[in-house]
Amino acid sequence: MRDCEQTLHKVPEKQSDSLEIRNESDRKFVRELLNSVFQMEAGESDIEKQFRLGKLDNSADTARPLLVRFKNFDDKNTV
Repeated sequence: MRDCEQTLHKVPEKQSDSLEIRNESDRKFVRELLNSVFQMEAGESDIEKQFRLGKLDNSADTARPLLVRFKNFDDKNTV
């Protein structure tokens, strides 16, 4: 089985106490990145899972890395 995970660094992280709001912000960012930068017509169904790595720390200077697991290895390879 091929590795379909890609870690994205320096992705802005929404400052909110709500996990749902932060997750939606991350999903929107990834879709816009794939569509505008990589010219991929990526939808919700193309991403199997995505989540932030590490513990949330609102006082941190940098955003936590964002791990994205694609359903298709070719999509991961493009990114």
